Amino acid sequence: MSTKKQTTTTASYDPTAQNVYNQLNPAATAAAQQNMTNPWQGMQGNLLQGQMNNQVFGQTQGNNQALVQSLIQRGINPNSPMFTAMLNQAQRASGQARTAGTSNLLLQAQNLATGTAQAATMYQPLQTGGTSTEQTSGLGTWLPQLGAAAISTGEKLAAA
Repeated sequence: MSTKKQTTTTASYDPTAQNVYNQLNPAATAAAQQNMTNPWQGMQGNLLQGQMNNQVFGQTQGNNQALVQSLIQRGINPNSPMFTAMLNQAQRASGQARTAGTSNLLLQAQNLATGTAQAATMYQPLQTGGTSTEQTSGLGTWLPQLGAAAISTGEKLAAA
């Protein structure tokens, strides 16, 4: 026996939410596409990189001045290898801080792209309801009933 089952589902949306969704959809789609394809630009990475470099430079400059003053107060000659080695070590620490800052910004860019992709999959207007209709047709819906009626009729005729 063959049976065909067809299910039709329709969704209802809040009209205000649907209107806002329709108005924002082009801008939201463009922003999401931008954040997913070029998150560095989406989060203004160059601006943040410059700010981070300025901050590290300021800290390094302050640390170097304090180091030089400390070494001079201890009587260490500015032309000595130890003085140079200490300043070089401070410069390496500055480079490490810039590298760590850049790595952090790249991680933020990756998180922005991932978060945007996740948010884009859930972007829809407020659904307020819906209907689901099932319709069944084919031999499997009426043949068993016809067979049962025939058997019942046959039993009644045999009993009479």
